[in-house]
Amino acid sequence: MPKKKTIRKIVGISVLSLSLLSGACASGTPPVAKIANVENAITRARESTAMTYAPLDLKLAEKKLMKSKALVEKKEYSSANQLLDEALIDAKLAEAKSRSEQEKNQAAEMKDSIESMRKEIEYKSQTH
Repeated sequence: MPKKKTIRKIVGISVLSLSLLSGACASGTPPVAKIANVENAITRARESTAMTYAPLDLKLAEKKLMKSKALVEKKEYSSANQLLDEALIDAKLAEAKSRSEQEKNQAAEMKDSIESMRKEIEYKSQTH
C-alpha cells in the first residue's frame, strides 16, 4: 500500500511540474512583433494629429506601451501581451478620432466655401 501512495505522489508532482513548465513555455517568448505594431500605430496616430484631436487616447496608448515594456523586462509576457492589445486599440482609436475630426473640419470648410460662392452668385445676379 505505501508504494501506491508514493507512486501517486511522484506522478502528481510530475504532472504538476509539467503543467507549470508548459505554462511557462507557452508565454515564454517576448512579444517583440506586437510591440513594434503598437509603436507603429502610435506613430500613425501622432501623424494624424491625434495630439490635437484625441490626446487622451494617445496618452493611454503610450502609457500602456511603456507598462508592457516593463512587464516584458520582468518576463511577464502574458500581462504584457494583454496591455499591448489594449494599447493597440487605444492608438487606433486615437487615429480614427483624429481623422474623423479632420474630415469634419474639411467638410465645414467646403460648406463655408460653397456658401460663399452661393452668396457671390446671388450678388452678381442681382446686380445684372
